[in-house]
Amino acid sequence: MPSDQVVATAGPTSLTTAPARESTWRHLREVFQRLFPTPGAKGEAAGLALVMASVPVMEMLVIRMFTHLITTGPQTLQRDPGAVVRSGALFFVLFALARVVHHVVKIARISVFRRRFETSLADRNRAQESWDWAMALELSNQMVGIVQIIALAALIAVLDPVTGLVNAIASATVLAIIIWLFSRHLGLQRDYVAMGNQPGTISVGERIGTRIRTSELGGIIGSLGLVVTLVCVLQRTVQGEVAVGDAVVFLLAGRIAFGQVGNLSSSMMRFARASARANTTLAKAARVRPSTEQLQQAIPASKAPVWLLAAGQRGDREMIATIMERVSPDARRSEAVTAAQGAAVSFAAHVTAHPGNEPLPLAWWPKPLPGNAGEWMSPLVVGTHARRSISYVSPTSSPTEPHLVGLGSLGRFITPSSVVVGTGISSTAHPMAPDATYVSLRGPISADLLTRRGGPAVDRWGDPGLLLRRLVPLERGEGNGRVALVRHVLHASAQVTTPEDVDDLPLLFSHPDEVRAFLASLVDHDAVLTSSLPVLVACHSYGVPVGFVGLEGLDSARADGPLKVEDYALGAGVEVALDIPHLPLDLTGIDLRALTTQVRVDDDKLDEVADALTEAIDTVVEDLSLNHDEDDEDDG
Repeated sequence: MPSDQVVATAGPTSLTTAPARESTWRHLREVFQRLFPTPGAKGEAAGLALVMASVPVMEMLVIRMFTHLITTGPQTLQRDPGAVVRSGALFFVLFALARVVHHVVKIARISVFRRRFETSLADRNRAQESWDWAMALELSNQMVGIVQIIALAALIAVLDPVTGLVNAIASATVLAIIIWLFSRHLGLQRDYVAMGNQPGTISVGERIGTRIRTSELGGIIGSLGLVVTLVCVLQRTVQGEVAVGDAVVFLLAGRIAFGQVGNLSSSMMRFARASARANTTLAKAARVRPSTEQLQQAIPASKAPVWLLAAGQRGDREMIATIMERVSPDARRSEAVTAAQGAAVSFAAHVTAHPGNEPLPLAWWPKPLPGNAGEWMSPLVVGTHARRSISYVSPTSSPTEPHLVGLGSLGRFITPSSVVVGTGISSTAHPMAPDATYVSLRGPISADLLTRRGGPAVDRWGDPGLLLRRLVPLERGEGNGRVALVRHVLHASAQVTTPEDVDDLPLLFSHPDEVRAFLASLVDHDAVLTSSLPVLVACHSYGVPVGFVGLEGLDSARADGPLKVEDYALGAGVEVALDIPHLPLDLTGIDLRALTTQVRVDDDKLDEVADALTEAIDTVVEDLSLNHDEDDEDDG
């Protein structure tokens, strides 16, 4: 199992009733906005759909030309043979053009999706990426289907308004029923994900059968809509109100349009399945436990990581130990297994830190396993401040239950159910959900983007990592006479040559005890050079001289860059050089201390950050309590 595969949980979710709370159109819109977050991506996706949808309309016009050609051809041939040849040649050219456009756009769609996913969803794991591809393809199919139905209805209405009105009513009625079927089936698919595949649950065959039956029901309803339209066409043609050529066009257009209803029904049911699993692909794994029989056998490397992570997120330390005892020798030497074990122990430490209360759901970025210490400062800060256990919420799972989003650059993963405190953006290209609950943000750059994208004005700023000196109190002495180099995890593989008085401190760990020890080491050093924003924030909290640097020749596109640093500095009220120096890989002979500056954020700012964090925590706790009250009423 790849080291970036992480089990995702989002707390107890009432999946059956979700569709009742969520508009189908809103769900489709939110998925579209997440898969295609930038205006350019939205424009490309919509443009492809419009071009694909225009093909049947072009074909109908070509068929109308053909019908006219064969019905009037004999008379025209006697009068003007050249006109027949010209009309025939034009027909074949337009027909060929329509078919070429149809196939080219379908092929181009894959290239567009691949390019957009590589830039906007680069951080998603393989399972999430697979379901995102499925949703994107089905969503584009639905856009094409709906636009084609509307376009063909408009064509019929132009040629004969009466038939067009009847067809429009039939189409609208059929689409409304399909949408209702989708909403109902989305609830069923979420239920299937929630119950898993344990003995006693609905069989896989029954689940597949339900989806197929629902899809076919939509197709049958579409056929009934076609019958209604054809009855009108037949009546109007017999009465002489519609020309025979137009009647043929109406027959074919109706067949295509209502055939699209059947395709749309199948696509929406597949989309419901993909959507349910994209949101909870790995949440299901968190409930997976190895059976007694499996624990009696040697556990292979393919199974151990997901079981370890699931056990860790449940806080089941005994199961972690049992799995490691039963892991095969080859698996025990696997980096994926050892990394998953480290992350599992860290998850368990947070979810069991304060027994006796419900864990606070928090989104943070746990990868790469066993964890980036900078990202894992988030559960340490929030849990220590709240004096509560912390449960992990995957930021990429589009959670629907109340949860906290705090430290980190998680702006583009915010959902309407998020309570946001101190988080920031990684790029201005990705929008932030405008309808989430915003208590504070990392800085004014994030706040400005939110406002420009239709969100509320947020004037409370500050990274919660600034609270570290209060939550993990450490006394700074005279220093150990050494400089610490702390590289971003994306720079960890670079071969760096350091002077004798420089300690190269890694960030690949996650356990709260290790994070505390790391902070103590930072405080003990004379100065710190780092390319990690969380480390910069920690140094500013403790007042450790620090310099933010890059490394020459390394791609810093996904590491912490000037935008994040400026956003943080403006929000914290500190001065940081934004002209980030990029150091050579050989650091010998460089006066590294000269690149550092001592900054200690004042207590007034820490009070502001602490107040915002307290408010956000209280909001999540209150929302969870209200949800539980609703669930209790439903159970009653």
